[in-house]
Amino acid sequence: MKNNKSKGCLVAFLIFTVFVGLGILFIFLSISKYTQPKTYDVESNSFVKIDLSKKLPYKEEVSYFKRKSNLTFFDLLNSLEKIKNDNNINGIILEDLSLPRAQREEILAKIKNIQQAGKKVYAFTSNINRYKYSALSIANKIILTPSESNFLMIRGYYYSRVFLKRLFTKLGIDFNVIHIGNYKGAGEMFSRNEMSPYMKENITKIIDSFFETDIENIVKNRNLNNKEFTEEVLNGEYFLFSPKKALDNNLVDELLYRNEFYKKYNINNKKIIEINKYSQSFQRDLYKSKIAVIVADGNIVLGESKKSFNPLFGDQESVGSDTFIKMINKVMEDENVKGVIIRVDSPGGSALASDLMWNAVEKLKKKKPVYVSMGNMAASGGYYISCNADKIYANSSTITGSIGVVAMIPDFSEFLKNKLYLNFDHFKKGKYTNFGNTSHITEAELTLIEKSMRRTYIEFKTRVAKGRNKSSEYIENIAQGKVYTGQQALDNGLIDEIGDFSKVVADMKKNLKTDNLSLEIYPKPKSFFEKLSEGNPFLSSTMDINSKINTILEYDSRPKYLFPYVNIIKQRR
Repeated sequence: MKNNKSKGCLVAFLIFTVFVGLGILFIFLSISKYTQPKTYDVESNSFVKIDLSKKLPYKEEVSYFKRKSNLTFFDLLNSLEKIKNDNNINGIILEDLSLPRAQREEILAKIKNIQQAGKKVYAFTSNINRYKYSALSIANKIILTPSESNFLMIRGYYYSRVFLKRLFTKLGIDFNVIHIGNYKGAGEMFSRNEMSPYMKENITKIIDSFFETDIENIVKNRNLNNKEFTEEVLNGEYFLFSPKKALDNNLVDELLYRNEFYKKYNINNKKIIEINKYSQSFQRDLYKSKIAVIVADGNIVLGESKKSFNPLFGDQESVGSDTFIKMINKVMEDENVKGVIIRVDSPGGSALASDLMWNAVEKLKKKKPVYVSMGNMAASGGYYISCNADKIYANSSTITGSIGVVAMIPDFSEFLKNKLYLNFDHFKKGKYTNFGNTSHITEAELTLIEKSMRRTYIEFKTRVAKGRNKSSEYIENIAQGKVYTGQQALDNGLIDEIGDFSKVVADMKKNLKTDNLSLEIYPKPKSFFEKLSEGNPFLSSTMDINSKINTILEYDSRPKYLFPYVNIIKQRR
């Protein structure tokens, strides 16, 4: 009787398990089907609309219950290449291309190829500044809404930075900022009340170069006189320029409302497809052999890559040394990966993390060809992890260099004692054990930190000298924290070629002597269950609070040397 009962319970349990398993499988298949990208059909005589105003991500983002919703930079490049030979597409409509400079440079090159293939490029837009107009001037026709509330505002540049030294001094907070390299400007906002002459010199060269590039694009595309147009811009003659004046001065071709524009140029409103939807209208070429594209996008940190939200700057990406090294090891052992392209878009970060990543690239090079494609920025640590590649490519507007080291060590002792009225009692055993806590930093400690930083700087320069096959003396002359555009970096030997991502891929295929290669992007999008695990405290390791606290305490007690590049891109245009 007892055995029959046990058997009955076992059978019931097995039946229950099977039904639960089938239920889970059904849910999984349903979610997988729903989260697959939707495909779109493209009708004949269609136009593709492009309206992009911020940096395109390199990685796909898939939410728990939504299909792929974002357009990646690689999607856009691939789509523009397809448009060129798509007989169903008559042309493209540009509304905005106010992307970061290097991404924009690559996209404009693709659009030029589309024009050369005989397809029309129209710009239909409003409220144009210099940066926006510089890109849209590539269009065969520029159409502006005729409203008097619309305008052009083509002018010079204005750059400013906030400095916080007086504020923190008032609060009783002191920042000890140590620069190794006169031009290494990171941290000046905490230690000075104005820009140093070195920083001002370096930034002025960069922004002047950007201004000249914008003007050159405009005068070339609109057939204007460079000298005259530049003088007029600097004299403020195109400030709040009305649509009628823009038309009279050959800055635009038509003043039309949207419906009038579509009617005049025989554009069917129902046959306009947005670029993110067009990117899902065709299949990618798939081959067994691959080129791995490893994306290093964001601040360089120790540990794992993360995405966080900053209330001042929005979503912030970081590239972690552990994540990067895992990707390197994975592609190194994959026999189907024949070559590796590292897409670097980073302002730098942790010196130690940068060196660990450099070492991983050094190992990878011994097995497979490694090319670097620099994006908007590959400065400081971003250059460190690039310098030993077999070939380094950059766009002419890429920001790179900044070979130097900086440490920022805040001193809160006066703030805690005289502003918050806190008293700290302590005991210790051994010299320097109170470093990194609430006590005042001594001259002896600062001296030791500077010596350590100089060793880090020498190591940085040595890595660059070896990677670029230059003498240490030469590298010292172009280092010192100096920042360069891609073109300037080519001139001084920090990169090998001015070339966009497509050029890097073409050269890698040429080196590998085959075109039959797929591109595989790393890191890969996370699966539904991986994302679920990350967000579930019962399935993830984030509940291990004690280990997190211990890691923080240990990490914060050590000096951290950074390779950060100060962002000089944001300016009034």
